[in-house]
Amino acid sequence: MALPPITSMFIQFSYNLVDTMFVARISEEALTAVSLAFPIQNLILSTAIGAGVGCNALIARKLGEKNYDEANSVVTHSLLLSVVLSLLFALLGSLFIEPFFNFFTDSKEIYTLGCTYANIITFLCFGWFIHITIQKIIQATGDMIYPMIFQSIGALLNCILDPILIFGLLGAPKLGVKGAAI
Repeated sequence: MALPPITSMFIQFSYNLVDTMFVARISEEALTAVSLAFPIQNLILSTAIGAGVGCNALIARKLGEKNYDEANSVVTHSLLLSVVLSLLFALLGSLFIEPFFNFFTDSKEIYTLGCTYANIITFLCFGWFIHITIQKIIQATGDMIYPMIFQSIGALLNCILDPILIFGLLGAPKLGVKGAAI
């Protein structure tokens, strides 16, 4: 039962590695910018997983008690919590990303690329929060396979879309670091 969630978590952390692999082909500055954004991504991801695991435990407990009304209430509140946390990170990102990058680099290019990447990541983090929450809700019912499959599909899409959006393949606009963040 542990293998699917371990695989799923490994896949979740692979997103930044895939971004880094493709961004490294743009420039050293782009790679540095994405690398500096990694702690921000990790903080968002860790918060999403932590909240999701907490919700998972509470849902599983309520289901085990056969208290389906409370389990449904926890599901609703878990999704609401995901939205609130994603809005909080979007707000914090808008306030602290520029000072964060300003603290770590004097390079105007790294600063610009890093702020661009991190702003997109924090603004669009609701996708991570909602996805991870739904994944943990499904796991609370005892199904460990489907969440792993959903996570694998997302990682595969990331591997496919990264080069398309970064380098402008197949008629897509060449977005560079923005494409990696999207």
